Amino acid sequence: MLCGRDSAARQLRVVGAQFAAFSNNGKGWGPGRIDNLRGAARTPNSTTTAADLGQTLALSGSGLGDAKNPVVWVGGRPAKTVGTRDSAAGQEILFRVPENAPEGCFVPVQVHNAGELPSNTVTVAIRKGGGACREPEYFPSAGWSGARFGIVTINRTILREHGIEPVLDEAGAWFGRLPGLDRLNPYFLLPPPGTCTSQAEAWRGEPIPGSIFPLLASHSGSQALRGGENLTFHDGKTVRRVQPLRGLEGLYDRELSDFMGRADRLFEFLSPAAVRVASKGGSDVGPFSLTLRGVEPFEMRGQIGPVRRGRPLRLEWSGMDADHIAIVVATLRQRNFIRGDCRFQ
Repeated sequence: MLCGRDSAARQLRVVGAQFAAFSNNGKGWGPGRIDNLRGAARTPNSTTTAADLGQTLALSGSGLGDAKNPVVWVGGRPAKTVGTRDSAAGQEILFRVPENAPEGCFVPVQVHNAGELPSNTVTVAIRKGGGACREPEYFPSAGWSGARFGIVTINRTILREHGIEPVLDEAGAWFGRLPGLDRLNPYFLLPPPGTCTSQAEAWRGEPIPGSIFPLLASHSGSQALRGGENLTFHDGKTVRRVQPLRGLEGLYDRELSDFMGRADRLFEFLSPAAVRVASKGGSDVGPFSLTLRGVEPFEMRGQIGPVRRGRPLRLEWSGMDADHIAIVVATLRQRNFIRGDCRFQ
């Protein structure tokens, strides 16, 4: 019955299999419900109990159905499937970590050949020899659950549309206390260099952020910390003051130019010159001063524009030093908003 009357008949298609991997946060992303197996011993996989290369793991989920040969991909490498079995919580796929799997705290795991579509993507912690996984020095904050943190950024956004390349420069900062790992924004759980991950979620019409900074700050669940009335950014020639956004304590942002590149741009932005950032501090964050190392601008080539389903996406760049990390974020909107993150070193 629906609102006091019979509902119309609906036909549902039942497939033979469509595996879904369980995650620890119950949201289908982030650290998976995966156990490390060693003989009769069974230990939950975590950032402090990472799996060893070649070790057998048990991935929990549901929807195996009549799938005969599920394949688990670990960091883009196919793993050897040991077997499948029912468990108290659902079903398990037993697999061995590939010997050439990338090491990291959030290595993506996805199941193929267990349904018409690949499964959702969860993560597993891997370290040669086991023990605690290693957080990357350039982005360690995912392992700082409950810690106070500060992120200071300078960004350049280039939108290639209609034959023009409008440019927007920004300076910003974010101060807060991180929540537990189960409440972190998925963008904190970056995959190891050379690998990709993806996420599908309902899209409610919100604008998609154009740079990594708002991606990190949005919906993070962190507690804001007040860092002072303003921050100063000094490139050796020009000083710009950046104030907190109204109604958003702990979050600072200022456009340094409009999309046509006029007026407020820092002269030495994206150059070998260093940028000095300082604050007198606030009620939660004390005074600080730091230097952001200058970098040469790098050039992106290839397809920068709409992502087409079923078509390859080729990206090329030049002018980036070997010790830098490129984070590529592709978004696809239809009924769901699908996020993909790749990192290359």
